[in-house]
Amino acid sequence: IKFLLFKNIEEISKRAKEVKLISIASGSAQGVIETLSFFKKKEILVNSIFIDLDPTALEYSKELAQKAGVENQITFINKTATFISEIGREFKPNIIEMVGFLEYRPREKAIKLINSIYKVLEKNGILITSQIAPNLEMFFLKEVINWPMIYRKPKELAKILSLAGFLYKDCSFYWEPLKIHFVVECKKL
Repeated sequence: IKFLLFKNIEEISKRAKEVKLISIASGSAQGVIETLSFFKKKEILVNSIFIDLDPTALEYSKELAQKAGVENQITFINKTATFISEIGREFKPNIIEMVGFLEYRPREKAIKLINSIYKVLEKNGILITSQIAPNLEMFFLKEVINWPMIYRKPKELAKILSLAGFLYKDCSFYWEPLKIHFVVECKKL
């Protein structure tokens, strides 16, 4: 995720005065905060909005942002992910990062959310998201820990992304080494 954030922020900063990033279901947003800190030192402005329904996650990310010296670049919003439709129209993001959230969105809700993301992304904007794939730990998580998640293969997520507006040819899929999660980078052309 950080690699894709670095790459895309660097590319966008070459053609724009500032980079605008939204993190949906941001959680601690540690990787995003570390990325913002890196670019602040390079004097590249990345204005950000973190959206999360959990106020404790937002408080924790505020603390991390203060320690990293980037709290003035972030607006923290305690709302659901669907708030992207409203805030995105005004903010006009270049990058939307949503990691670890599609695992909890059924197919139709995932399509609707990603379509909302697609609509608010600026031209040449980037969606960076992730998905857990079917794997050996599924049974343990569901039956022992009672942690139900939605597992998808890359083909399934590709279909959702295309139904939401992204073209398959404009999306890149990356596996992490254990092949439990994959990351997707989609460009809106």
